[in-house]
Amino acid sequence: MIILSDKIKYISTLISGTALSQLISIISTFILARIYTPDSFGVFGSALAICTIMSVMIGLKYELTVIFPKTERVASLASALSVLVLLFLTLVAFLLLTFVSYLHLINLDFPVITYITITALLAFEQISMNWLVRTKSFKIIAYIAILKTTSIAVLQILLSDTTMGLWYGYLLGNLIAAFFYLLFTFRSLVGGIHAISFNRISYFLTRNKKFPKYSLPAGTLNSFGNQIPILLIRSLFGEQYAGYFLLIRKLILAPAILISTNINKVLSQDVTKRIAQNKPYLENVIFYIQLSAILSLITFTFILIFLYNNGIAIIMGENWNEAVALAYILLPFAIFSFIARSVSRFAIYGKNEWGLYYQCIFALMSTLSIYLCSLIVSDFKLVMSSYSLIMSIIYITQIFMVINVAKNHYNKLSY
Repeated sequence: MIILSDKIKYISTLISGTALSQLISIISTFILARIYTPDSFGVFGSALAICTIMSVMIGLKYELTVIFPKTERVASLASALSVLVLLFLTLVAFLLLTFVSYLHLINLDFPVITYITITALLAFEQISMNWLVRTKSFKIIAYIAILKTTSIAVLQILLSDTTMGLWYGYLLGNLIAAFFYLLFTFRSLVGGIHAISFNRISYFLTRNKKFPKYSLPAGTLNSFGNQIPILLIRSLFGEQYAGYFLLIRKLILAPAILISTNINKVLSQDVTKRIAQNKPYLENVIFYIQLSAILSLITFTFILIFLYNNGIAIIMGENWNEAVALAYILLPFAIFSFIARSVSRFAIYGKNEWGLYYQCIFALMSTLSIYLCSLIVSDFKLVMSSYSLIMSIIYITQIFMVINVAKNHYNKLSY
């Protein structure tokens, strides 16, 4: 039986901190929507999409190796090597992005160094987060989440006199958060660096080769699938509609980020422990799916009430009137994303190749659902309806894939 008190305690600790950070983020979004135009958000969102995709790639997914080791010594070594890989590939990414920008192969809205800085900060956050999850430092995660969101919000508001306020406010806010992540993981990183040797590096790379082989392509495809919509929308419909999509997706996906993502952190630790003990985890997976489904129904009922009362237009201003219909269209996508996020990450189940196959489908469908539909119709709402429907089906498929993995593991242990 699942020890409900422990699970609820961990989840509630994470959610309580993330709830405040999300509340700050939502309130600041409403304020920023009255300060900045949809076009400004479209430019900011497309630039951030590029950084988000690159942040997955430059870490080679070695941040996942921090969770799995049985001893703190090996985990410290994994975190240190993950940071070293990150630093090296950050330099490589800077040189490559500078080169392609110089040749005008890609048009960047902001200086190259800012793209690379944000990319590295996002990647480092993932390494630090996994270490803190491993050590059950959920309160620290919650506090830093609050600090990060507050810093970004305040700085974006203070820099609103500049056309790049959204971008530089986000960069500086992430720098502040990175400082505190480093503060709480410094000891483990130093311990890991002292333990580094050629033999250990060779052993680490050999033992964890499945992460760059399977998890890296899967993570990159997942990030691409999540970020390509705003890039396509900006290309096909312009910066204004990209801004609509960015803010509406942020608002209706806030519950998924708030609740199901934190449920997944607890589930990851739970499943990893049970696999190490050679115990089944089917009951755990079913429990978290049921919990997420119940919470999603409650959460999106309130969102529907908010939309029905024209809350977006009232709070965000007339510039965002056209975005209300988009919120209704994306609701099914948000609901199933909510549930799927709670049990996603095939790597924790030891099924890296399954994750790769799924993410290939996810990225492909995310792209085609918008691009192919735009070739048939030019109406933005119809294109977004196609996206919402197809991605809902993809998320449902992911949920059943995870259940199947858990069932197979259970049956294997039963024989």
